[in-house]
Amino acid sequence: MQADTAPLVRFQAADDMDAMAQALTGGHADFVPLRSGRFDGRFCEVNLGGTMIRHILHGPMLMLGAVRAGHVSLQFAPRAQSLLLNGVPLTVSDLGYLRGGEDLQVRFAAPQERVGIIIPDDAFDAALEEHDVKARSTTSRQVLPLRAGLAERTRTGLIAITDFAERFPEHLATPGLAAALAEECRRLIAGAFAATDGPGQRPCLGPGVIDRVRRADEFLRANIARPIYSDEICAAIGVVPRTLHQSFISVYGMAPATYLKRRRLLLVRRALMAARDGRTLVKSIALAHGFWHLGRFARDYAAMFGEAPSVTLGRGARHPPLVSARLATGGLCA
Repeated sequence: MQADTAPLVRFQAADDMDAMAQALTGGHADFVPLRSGRFDGRFCEVNLGGTMIRHILHGPMLMLGAVRAGHVSLQFAPRAQSLLLNGVPLTVSDLGYLRGGEDLQVRFAAPQERVGIIIPDDAFDAALEEHDVKARSTTSRQVLPLRAGLAERTRTGLIAITDFAERFPEHLATPGLAAALAEECRRLIAGAFAATDGPGQRPCLGPGVIDRVRRADEFLRANIARPIYSDEICAAIGVVPRTLHQSFISVYGMAPATYLKRRRLLLVRRALMAARDGRTLVKSIALAHGFWHLGRFARDYAAMFGEAPSVTLGRGARHPPLVSARLATGGLCA
């Protein structure tokens, strides 16, 4: 984890979850809301020679995508039983650990103030080797239980790095400071893996469950403009209705029909926000996304987003989503 130059730092706030998803993941993941009302999120990201520490705040939502190839994603949960990582509860005493290319299906059931790390494969492996830590299985998604207090100390140490960068950006170019921050981050990561409880790991959902959900989601997105029913999804991915239902409940905490409706409502919102000519009709957008009962659609939309679809259309035409950002040094991180 080299850091010979000043860290790249981003501070960003957004009132649109698509804007925040793009800023954080570069298109590698989608955010789907689980609570009505205006989205409110912000984050601070510090890039230390390619290793990114992220202090993130947002409301209840699903995060759907995959870990960026060539990287490892580490996640610390802020609150017991408020986070499902690929269907496995992540508590305050756990470290979530995913290798590049693996499916990332996360349910945040409560407002979050969390810490994540994105680290290149080679830097991660080098940190483990340097501290004589043997990583557990590197081919499956993991939730590793940490010893009492270790997760909180690690999370607090990482937040201290992001808080320092946000409060004192003028100091980031101080010679030697970048190397010191990188060393502290490396120590915290290796220390977390060195202090897992026992040789085992918490049993996780089988790969078939995650694969079924991923294939079902791909089918739903390919047919998002028309109503889809469970039997059709089951036929497309080769499972019985009960298996599909149990898979969605395990990973997303909701039935397939509920999940589909929320995704379609989110796509309607994107279309309304993207309309700029002033001639677009809410009715045409709703019908294009499979909402034929317009009264029910309007109620469901308002319940999910806290405003009528016509308000979203007017606001989208007048104002783009709020995305405010400050760079302390350098350019935007990837």
